[in-house]
Order: sequence, then structure tokens, then C-alpha cells
Amino acid sequence: MPLSKVLRAYETFILGNASQVSSIESTIRALTYVLPVFSLLNVLGLYHDHVLVKAVNTAQGQGRLAAKPPSPSLLSRYHRYFFKHARSPSLYQTLSLFLTLLQFTESFIEMAIQKKWGAKAKWKAVTAIELIKALCRLALVHLASSRMVLSPGYPEREVEPEAVEQLLQSAATSSPEELKSSSGTHWRGKHSGQQYRSVTAVASELSRGSSISSYLMTQPNDPETLLSPTDVVPRLGRTGLTAEWLFILRPLIYADYQPLWESVYFYTSGS
Repeated sequence: MPLSKVLRAYETFILGNASQVSSIESTIRALTYVLPVFSLLNVLGLYHDHVLVKAVNTAQGQGRLAAKPPSPSLLSRYHRYFFKHARSPSLYQTLSLFLTLLQFTESFIEMAIQKKWGAKAKWKAVTAIELIKALCRLALVHLASSRMVLSPGYPEREVEPEAVEQLLQSAATSSPEELKSSSGTHWRGKHSGQQYRSVTAVASELSRGSSISSYLMTQPNDPETLLSPTDVVPRLGRTGLTAEWLFILRPLIYADYQPLWESVYFYTSGS
């Protein structure tokens, strides 16, 4: 069976059993002492997030959601903005995903190499991994127009599986007239991807006797919700950029000199 069909079948299963995804992940996460399982769970959870968000965005874009999904976090807004508006959006997204996957699996890779080839080979692998991570982070700084790299480096889970199932079920049980009415009162920003109430809907509410002050009080009044993704993390100056480079290279320096420090430690301890 082609891989694409397998993935589509798995996505259908996830969407049909979204409420059970969290419980399954929590059960497996309890087995954190089994490192390969834990690494696989992190990767699988990342794929689950992609499937769920894609389903919600598709349904929302087609006007098939009867309720508005939760607003994404500042971190998710930041990452998704640069997935579309970085100097090279596709490269930015690829590097972010690769860096996240490498962080999920690096401990398993190190332990597997140590078991197969010994401690010296492990430290060579650690240095190589840290070098790759540093190169990815330096590239992300450049692609984000000299902005620091945030952690985690990929959007967090924006919608819980149970909420996704409720949103999709509410869309399935809503009449076409209700969905059309709901989609007509909102519009989606082309660049931000966020949904806003239309001017017509606001004017209609005000015409029914609601004052402007009372309407504004019902809207989000947190300044963070009004920030543009580019304002969440400002561009770094020369000093800040140098500090960010040093911070990124710090783990590589540690990994490169770790065998030497261990030798000195054992030598001094033995004497």
C-alpha cells in the first residue's frame, strides 16, 4: 500500500478518534524510561498536531465550523508567521521541523551509538549533533531577519484533540444556513490566518442598541493579542546578535571539550 494512502487512513483514524489521542499519548508518556518509545511519541505527537490543525483550518476556511477555535499562542503565531514571511519560508519551516525532530531523538541517537561503538564514538556523535543544531539555529536567525531563536522551535499544540472533535462535530450537526450565517459575519486575514468579525456584523450589533464602550469591553483587551508576530521578538542589534551567536555556539563548545574535562576529572579524582 502506498505511503500516502497509509497516512490518509491514519489521519482519518486520528480525526475520528480525536478525543482518545490525548489519553493514548499520556499513557505512553508515562513510560518515559523507555527512551525509544518516548522519542517516537514526541515525533508522533508533532504529526498529530499537524493533522488536527490542518483539519480545523480546512474546515474553517470552507466555512464549516459553527464555533471559533481557540486563538493560537504568541509562540505559535510567531512561528506560523515566519513559515510564510521569512526570507525563505519553506527553508525556515524545514529547518524548524528538522531541529525539533533532532531535539526529540538526539538522546536516543547518542545512547544507540554508545552501545554500538563506545563512549568515544558517542562524544563524536554529540559534537556532530550540536554542530548541526548550531548551524540550523544560525540559519533561522538569518531567515528571521536577525531575531533570536525561540524554544520550542515549532508551533505548540494549539487545539486539544477533544476540542477538535467537538468543533468538527458541531460543524457536522449545524445546518448550512447556520454555517453560512457564521461565515458571513467573520473574515480571515490573508497573511495572519486569524479570523475576525466583519464590519457588517459589528455595525449590526451596534445598531441593536449596544454602545461602542460595551462592545469594546467584550473584546480581548490583552496587549499581547494585538501584537504583530514581528513585534513579539524584536530584531537584534549588533551586540544582541553577537550574544545570540555565542549562546547558540555554547553547547557545541561544551560538547567539543567534554571528553577533555572528563579525562581531567578522572585524573584528579584518581590522584
